[in-house]
Amino acid sequence: MSRIYDALKKAELERQPRTQTSSSLPIDQAISVPVATPEPVYEAVQAPTKEVESEERVTRLPWNINLNKLPALQATNYGGEVFRKLRSRLLESRDASPFKSFLVTSGVPGEGKTFVATNLALTLAGRDNSRVLLIDGDLRKPAVHTVLGTVSKPGFAEYLAGIAEIEDILQHGPIPNFSFIPAGEGAEHAAELTADRKVEVLMARMASAFDWIIIDSPPVIVVSDPVNLARACDAVLLVTRAVSTPFPIIQKVKNELSGSRLLGLVLNGVEDSSHSYGYYHGYAGSGLKKSAAHQAG
Repeated sequence: MSRIYDALKKAELERQPRTQTSSSLPIDQAISVPVATPEPVYEAVQAPTKEVESEERVTRLPWNINLNKLPALQATNYGGEVFRKLRSRLLESRDASPFKSFLVTSGVPGEGKTFVATNLALTLAGRDNSRVLLIDGDLRKPAVHTVLGTVSKPGFAEYLAGIAEIEDILQHGPIPNFSFIPAGEGAEHAAELTADRKVEVLMARMASAFDWIIIDSPPVIVVSDPVNLARACDAVLLVTRAVSTPFPIIQKVKNELSGSRLLGLVLNGVEDSSHSYGYYHGYAGSGLKKSAAHQAG
């Protein structure tokens, strides 16, 4: 996969980066996930679709990014700081026990997993030129492509169905060091496709070209897809929403993913007088922490 990496680097040199690398900041036990007014940093790139000349092609597309849903791209935004804190926690976890790929999922719909997965991927790409790949693994209700403002196919589903190759589905837009694979069209056969061994083949090939690989998946309680996808990942990050997610649901998710390494829990949507907060907790041993300690912003 070094050819894909070489193609990505060549694409980077064809334009001036539009982002500032932010240093990671340590936190104690909590991170916040706010809703904030965006401060535009990126402009939609209106360049024609092109393929980087390489034996393995990487498709460059003009993305029309939705900044309202991407606080990670706001250099001075409170939300950007939030995800840099979460990034620091992941780096600490990786230092303690190495991993490269992880699944971002939730127990039930509406808990903010796509929001967390996309912003976290972008934040990781902003550190030390880390190469990041985000895969939309939610074949039933894909959403990442709408946030990035790009096409939804061909994608993950077409690759798993054997009708597209990796170079056909891998997208590279205006964000340095960040690549994306959309979900494609595969809702009717999502369970069978995500259980295919081609998921592991794809992850193994991508591992040599990227520093981080993140999959956004459907909710665990609703369908079997997340458990299938988790088998191909090194770890899992669970997103829940404050107040609305019953603790028994979290416990059930933990049981469903018992064969995977659980990195921790992001509690999303905790209200404060000035911000909306979320918290991150690592799992201690085999136990799951039920409550989170508050950290003021």
